[in-house]
Amino acid sequence: MGVGGFNQEQQPMKLSNEKVCEMIKQTRSELSDEEFDVNASLRGIGLDSLDIMAVLYLVQEQTGVEVPDEEINNLDTIAKIVEYVNSR
Repeated sequence: MGVGGFNQEQQPMKLSNEKVCEMIKQTRSELSDEEFDVNASLRGIGLDSLDIMAVLYLVQEQTGVEVPDEEINNLDTIAKIVEYVNSR
């Protein structure tokens, strides 16, 4: 794995539910893993707007996939974030 989440061929890394959960734990360490239903609302598991932006920043930083502002509100679950990034 190279710098910034890219491999030698400069392909964005695939994102997993587990990786997004790790990013959420980086942002809000007091949340337990049991709270991470991949289809639950991010707000429902305790994230506020700033937390969600921090998670999406980590996603972008680690995968190289930029999330346009107009897509942010649509990415309201872990599963949707993973699906969006892996489809790019």
